[in-house]
Amino acid sequence: MKAKLMMMAAAVAVAFGAWADTETVGGYTWTYQISGDTAEVLV
Repeated sequence: MKAKLMMMAAAVAVAFGAWADTETVGGYTWTYQISGDTAEVLV
């Protein structure tokens, strides 16, 4: 269910010229969103 929700949110974001992704680095997981030339880390 969570994966489907994330995929739908990503599809909507792409339709509006933005997208988000989640990364895990060094044991820390963080989500970021990119829209145009702006990147935002979501907490």
